[in-house]
Amino acid sequence: MSPWHPLTSVIEPHRAGTDGSANIARLLVDGEQVDGQSEWRIDDAKLTHDGLVVGVTWWWTGRVLRCELVEQRDVDEDKSDKTSFEPPAGTRAHRPWTMQQERPGLYASRHVAIEAGQVLVLVLGIGALLSALLATLLPRIDLSWIPFPDIAISMPSW
Repeated sequence: MSPWHPLTSVIEPHRAGTDGSANIARLLVDGEQVDGQSEWRIDDAKLTHDGLVVGVTWWWTGRVLRCELVEQRDVDEDKSDKTSFEPPAGTRAHRPWTMQQERPGLYASRHVAIEAGQVLVLVLGIGALLSALLATLLPRIDLSWIPFPDIAISMPSW
């Protein structure tokens, strides 16, 4: 499904704000609020109007991650099509959205690189913690009782 939908010019989610520890989402149609919800940071909001459902997902910091029109494709199998709304120009979300639309391969490789970097940092961090833990424990353990074999290996002189 194309990212453009005729309803994107009519239905737009209001920029979510924070109220204490809850996020607030408002659905505006022609400038008038028709639905609104207040959800905790990790929950998604589902705003409805005339049988249409708009889903709003937040980052854990309270900023809007994704805002989509959710269209039910098959009622029996609970499958739906999601059409993303274009973020307002000049916002932080507009630059990645533009990259996703204009250069999808680069956008996907960006996510792969970020995930690979996160895995690398995780592996290095766990390795550093284990080496620090073993360095503090091993000198205290007396290993003199283990009979280590005396192996003499002669290297060839090529």
